[in-house]
Amino acid sequence: MGRPKLSQRLKMETTITPYSKNTQPFYIKIGALGLITTNLLLGACAGPQRIQAPAPTTVIPSNNTSPTPASKLTVVNGSFTGDCANYRFQKVTANPKNSAYIAPILIFSCNGTTVTIKSNGIPNFEYVQTNPNRLQAQNYTWNIAQKPARANAITAVPMGGPSAVAVNGIPIFGPTEAPNDGYQDPYLQGILDFCSGHPAQRGDYHFHARPNCILSDSELKKPGTVIGYAFDGFPILSPYVCTDAACTSTKKLNSSWRVTSSTAKNAWEKHSYIAGAGDLDRCNGLNQPDGSYAYYATDSFPYFMGCYVGTLANIRP
Repeated sequence: MGRPKLSQRLKMETTITPYSKNTQPFYIKIGALGLITTNLLLGACAGPQRIQAPAPTTVIPSNNTSPTPASKLTVVNGSFTGDCANYRFQKVTANPKNSAYIAPILIFSCNGTTVTIKSNGIPNFEYVQTNPNRLQAQNYTWNIAQKPARANAITAVPMGGPSAVAVNGIPIFGPTEAPNDGYQDPYLQGILDFCSGHPAQRGDYHFHARPNCILSDSELKKPGTVIGYAFDGFPILSPYVCTDAACTSTKKLNSSWRVTSSTAKNAWEKHSYIAGAGDLDRCNGLNQPDGSYAYYATDSFPYFMGCYVGTLANIRP
């Protein structure tokens, strides 16, 4: 089944508050003004679709945002290994408050073509149970392109299951809940924990929105900070970029997706991409100064990727 077109006279104003242990997101207002017509990305029963690629856009580089390459790493407390210059995976260790669970494991390696990531999916931050699903260790292996390239057409993100991996080895899901929940946006539903995640029925913890708890505030606000890697190989960055070549100031990037239906449950039907409404393209990313591409982990929908610009290597573990 294909997703129907959406044509409505609507004006969108959304304010979404970032998650913390003590706050939940809220939606302020939907008004009505202007004609908007757009083709939505996914149908409730449809698989990935190929869509016309977005026009290139560039950002200003920073002179001081390149961390020391993590090349020729050795195993550190069983955390990670490899010869992967420029990858920003974390050295995960057990959080003392997670004594009921085994320690997190994250191992990655590169062969010049493929990055292999192995993880047991256990958080390295305090896990606070927020739904009936009990956290359980997993056996993930993901293979992504070490030298990603843009495809001729973009591809839709999956309606369920992993679509990317965070730098601490936790999978990133798309902006939708399970089909029995109507593919709603779990962030707007307020059913995520303080780190914007929760476990699914098999106990697989995952993020649906930017996990601010895995990085410090200064890291999150630093241009070029990597949040994770999409399964087409391109990085997902924090939503801050430099406003000039010397990076004397920064700007926070905003998604160009907006709420266009006050009644739709399906998150992709509730939102529409509106070119120029924000700073980013349909896939929630931009071309970088070196000609590469990156997605941005924005405050609002789709939170990570709106679609894939590259070739998918491995959507599911």
